[in-house]
Amino acid sequence: MSGSSRAGRIGTIDSYRQLRQIGEGTYGKVYLCEDKQSGKQVAIKKVQISAGKEGFPQTAVREIKLLAQLRHENIVRLEHIVTPPKGSAQEGDTIFMVFEYMDHDLEGLLRDTRVTLTAYHIKWWMKQLTEGLKFCHDKRMLHRDIKASNILIDNMGNLKLADFGLARNYSETCSDTKYSNKVITLWYRPPELLLGSETYGPAVDMWSVGCILAQMVIGKPAFMGANHIDQLEVIFKLCGTPTQSNWPTHSELPWYQMFRPPHMIDRCLRPHLESIDADHSDEHAVDLLDKLLVLDPARRMTAEKMLDHDWFYNEPLPQRRERPEPLLPENVSCHEYETKQAAKARPRESGGGEGRRSRAGDGGAQAPTSPTGAGGGRSGRDAKRRRSSSAGGPRIDEHGELIRDSSFKAGMERRRGSSSSGADAAYDPLAPGAAPKSAPKQPKPQSTETPAAETPASAGAMEQMDLFAGVGGGAPPPSSSELFGRK
Repeated sequence: MSGSSRAGRIGTIDSYRQLRQIGEGTYGKVYLCEDKQSGKQVAIKKVQISAGKEGFPQTAVREIKLLAQLRHENIVRLEHIVTPPKGSAQEGDTIFMVFEYMDHDLEGLLRDTRVTLTAYHIKWWMKQLTEGLKFCHDKRMLHRDIKASNILIDNMGNLKLADFGLARNYSETCSDTKYSNKVITLWYRPPELLLGSETYGPAVDMWSVGCILAQMVIGKPAFMGANHIDQLEVIFKLCGTPTQSNWPTHSELPWYQMFRPPHMIDRCLRPHLESIDADHSDEHAVDLLDKLLVLDPARRMTAEKMLDHDWFYNEPLPQRRERPEPLLPENVSCHEYETKQAAKARPRESGGGEGRRSRAGDGGAQAPTSPTGAGGGRSGRDAKRRRSSSAGGPRIDEHGELIRDSSFKAGMERRRGSSSSGADAAYDPLAPGAAPKSAPKQPKPQSTETPAAETPASAGAMEQMDLFAGVGGGAPPPSSSELFGRK
């Protein structure tokens, strides 16, 4: 049976036994399930079909369509589409996407203190990620949401790229085609999107790849902005401010005049990386990062060129080992959602324990070899939002996006005229233990946003429902027989 026919097979959800929840997103929850007949474990994403006129969620349509075209060993496989049984409460309102199951995601592994990453792990995973992404780009497809939690890894170290809900085809010949700039999670979002670009290509994914590599090497995300504005400042602090020489077209971007930095900053990314005492950093890794985290997308390294970089041809070689050592004991999984739930379940500690839990649960992953200190979650972001609003400067909504009202320009002008404080000048985003300068606690990275036209009217309601629960049910999840009236 061909791959496309497998992805299109229609069955019913009662063929599977739910084990536990392993993830959740804007448009669905993900569960570990078991095929009742074969015993095979799979990951099932529950997607609610909107009852409103928007109809089927656009993200699910894209993911199903694109994954049917993408068959590669480093891209997660969509095996089936299944529906609720006929006559059930969810019939016509829900579909289920059945994926192959992977033991871990990168975000979960980076947080788990039981996992010790080596230079081999980092290099082998980066090669697999780049090969999967090159395949997408060769097919004229942008992922647009590369982040640690969307990178799946099994216990033997095999990697697959997942979550294609924001992916889309692009055209190299129609350079004036416009795409949404509200894509890619904030900490992995490239400067051209932060400055409002709506015409872009594979370079947006490659910036995210550079952020992933930096996160594994230094033990925490490289650019941890508290919001849209702060994200640009953190990037400029290390990568320099745009100039005619390093980014000739920067002044043409829609939002550049609003975000024009008050003073020029020289690029210092390479010396910062070289100064960090990271266990997995070397001159080749530093050079690769320096070529990925480039402001000008036209000069950013491509996936094809990245695979030819010297870093991949030096020991340890990135290749599948005959007898790899398992990352974790058998039947132990490590996903971002699970580590967040485990962190919330820990008893509260006195004297700053909550800050440590916030770090584990709010998006700033850390490797055990490079602790980065404590941080906080939403409170720091909210405090910054209140300060910005009360000062008359740019105001930020709950998604970290700009509120451009009548006072916006005046606030930006005042901001440009003010000089940096001594505390700002001393801030080093890559220093171990550094937290975003704009908030005393580490913020949660802003999630990707889907344009309003793509958002189903009832998307928020589905977050309250269990995989096998009837629509609108608030009671504990019923058994399959209770739900479907079967004995």
